[in-house]
Amino acid sequence: MIVPDIQGEIDPDALSSIKTAAGAGGKTLPVAYAGVQQGDAKDNGRQTASNFVHMKGYVFQVEQGTAQPNATYYMLRGEQAPEAFFPVEDRKAAKPDASLLKAIAQEKKRKVDQAWTIGRIDVNGKPMDLLLIQFAREQKSMLASLVLVPEKSKPLYKDFPADYDENSTWTVDDGGTMNPDSFSLRFAARTVEGMILGMEWNAAEGSNSFLLQADSGKLADLGIGGGRYMSP
Repeated sequence: MIVPDIQGEIDPDALSSIKTAAGAGGKTLPVAYAGVQQGDAKDNGRQTASNFVHMKGYVFQVEQGTAQPNATYYMLRGEQAPEAFFPVEDRKAAKPDASLLKAIAQEKKRKVDQAWTIGRIDVNGKPMDLLLIQFAREQKSMLASLVLVPEKSKPLYKDFPADYDENSTWTVDDGGTMNPDSFSLRFAARTVEGMILGMEWNAAEGSNSFLLQADSGKLADLGIGGGRYMSP
């Protein structure tokens, strides 16, 4: 289901053109638009599987295979070739290289407080690691970054600056620290504009999904994404 947002209704022609759902690891499912579900009075406002039958939204039928319950998928127009997606793997058990962290600290002119590996992308046999780094606090200034590390070029950054709050710095009830388990690299895909990363950031009240493009020395937020409110 695609849930309507504050921008209003979606053009039916655009909905009918959606043929693919991309999930974790770039695994795709063929889908077809099945119509509008109007929702009912039992809708509790949570975008969760348990509330699915009560929600208002645009429903899609999985044509082949099985969707993962309660997971986030990116809906794509047309039939997407599997080769458009790079293999990705979870790497949270791997520790980032110490010399790399030292170089990143020098480049950002800020001490690294904590660092984690989020995932690895296999780009035609060449590995790229995606890191999450929390830099040292400077008075009230906080900084964390997603860092994509190509094999032979400089790291690319998506920065998350914030003001320190002992309860909720970046997200509600985060305790002023990042959590690597909150981040998921859903997929990495090649496009004519460059490599795109599909990300999900889970927090106490729900999750946010967003697309990053590896471009011009940074991970640029494409402004394409959405959130799911799932707080109990």
